Amino acid sequence: RPLEDAQLRVGGTALVIGAGIAGLAAAETIAGFGFEVILVEREPQLGGTVARLAPAPGGETGEIVAEKIRAVTGHPRIQVLTRTRIRAVEGFLGNFRVTLDSEGATSEALASTIVVATGLRESPKERAMERLALSPDPAVLSQAELEQRLGGDFGGEPGGVVIVNCPDAEEIPPCGTCRIGCGVALKNARRLVERFPKTTVHVLVRELMTPGLEERAGSGPLHPRIKILRYGGERLPVIRRERGRFKVTVRDDPLDAEVDLRADLLVLTLPLAGDPENEALGRILKITLGSGGFFQEAHVKLRPVETMVDGIYLAGAARGPGWVADAIQGGMAAGFKAAVPMRKGVTQREGTYAVVDHEGCDGCGLCDRVCAFGAVLLEKKKDANIVPALCTGCGVCAADCPRDVIDMNAFEDRQILAQIDAALEHEPQRKILAFLCNWCGYVAADTAGAGRIQYHPAVRAVRVLCSGRVDRSFVIHALHKGAGAVLIAGCRPGDCHYVDGNRRSARRLEKLRWWLEKNGIPPTALREVWLASTEGRRFAEIVNEMAEGLGAEQSAAWRERASRLLAPASAARRTKLSSPAASSPGADDRAETP
Repeated sequence: RPLEDAQLRVGGTALVIGAGIAGLAAAETIAGFGFEVILVEREPQLGGTVARLAPAPGGETGEIVAEKIRAVTGHPRIQVLTRTRIRAVEGFLGNFRVTLDSEGATSEALASTIVVATGLRESPKERAMERLALSPDPAVLSQAELEQRLGGDFGGEPGGVVIVNCPDAEEIPPCGTCRIGCGVALKNARRLVERFPKTTVHVLVRELMTPGLEERAGSGPLHPRIKILRYGGERLPVIRRERGRFKVTVRDDPLDAEVDLRADLLVLTLPLAGDPENEALGRILKITLGSGGFFQEAHVKLRPVETMVDGIYLAGAARGPGWVADAIQGGMAAGFKAAVPMRKGVTQREGTYAVVDHEGCDGCGLCDRVCAFGAVLLEKKKDANIVPALCTGCGVCAADCPRDVIDMNAFEDRQILAQIDAALEHEPQRKILAFLCNWCGYVAADTAGAGRIQYHPAVRAVRVLCSGRVDRSFVIHALHKGAGAVLIAGCRPGDCHYVDGNRRSARRLEKLRWWLEKNGIPPTALREVWLASTEGRRFAEIVNEMAEGLGAEQSAAWRERASRLLAPASAARRTKLSSPAASSPGADDRAETP
């Protein structure tokens, strides 16, 4: 049957959260299209982190920020609110109702689109100092502290400087969400040797990561008084205080020899993390917080400034660290995206939203509690209604509904059950039925294929938008059909595109595995794995490992036991297993389906 898209009217006001360089660029871009902008900043001044830093590759940050501030504060369509925080956001694209708090005074505003342009922070240096066995010392600086000293009275020329990159990184390569750490170290090293003609700077790196042309744009060829040494893996530099100076002993990997360095100043390049208030803001906006405390985009390549919530966009450091040019470009991109639906005046929401069978709904409210996007409205008559404009189609509510009265357009129960039947029509005992999350699990399988990574042909994939869509009855139906094993592959913890769909899936599967084991089906029949979209090799390894355990006799035994749990007729009706008597340890372990 054809799906019906939801049509939404969109006004002409945008809300920009954060007045750093990216937020300023986004506000200026949107106002340039003739729309009204409400620019909210919690600090008393505009400019954000960039305004306090030394020059970045590509230009003088002070001039750039000052120019943007003049453009924004002088624009007739931009309302600037400083010392203001977001307390609540309700509604959807075209109709966001925002509660603002300005030093205790509460007000409300209406916005059609929202741009999130929160900043970043440097991680505390205490952990790095602990790993390096350093005591508190005024001569040990972070890069941010060095930037501030470089912008004012430095306090005398240092006889030597050692910069240690990634001292508290646990993974190799250590960049993670940092991305610009190596470039910042080189930029500040150049500023030091330019300012102090007798100072030598040693930069200790695990890996030198300078994406793009930032090193060349920022500093050109390395100054002869800047020395780069590469130290390996877990072998951290040994740092001691001797006669008022630092003695740094490091093993230079290329030379395979220990080197002793002397310095008056020690600088630590620390990881960059998202704004400390991002977690609370993410809950308010119902958008996903990814690794490093940064917000997660809908798709890193195809939708880099969009979120899974229609009408909310990301700019600059809200989605990860970058240079000033990156922040400006990201702000402009988010501004363009936010302006598109406002320029059209109307937008369509895809028809992949949940639907409720009102005849069977008893208004228990579980769907409202599990929905991360506030898309469920409970009417006075105890009836659940879905707001299509807010529903993202994850399917968590459908999988958890105890009365089985919620279904998902385009991913209906009957469609998924039909896919299971087709996948297991021939020799099901030799098949692994894999429910793959659209964003990570399915893409990881694609990545394995694109990379020509071989994995066992036994796997049969069923795509779902989120691992949270996988109903318990889908798993039992697959086992009833004789599947050799069932795999659920979703996003890594913290990376779910639907906020917490993978976490809810994990809880559901933990209870299901316990219940299956109580009824004679071993836990090896069901496996879940959490992947990044790039982990094609890991996906292949897991499939190959599961394929080794496939066996006709074992599958036949599981099939017989599953048939007692879910008869063919009840399989078609998707009898639920979510009652407390069946879904928690310590419950009655009888074989009957609850």
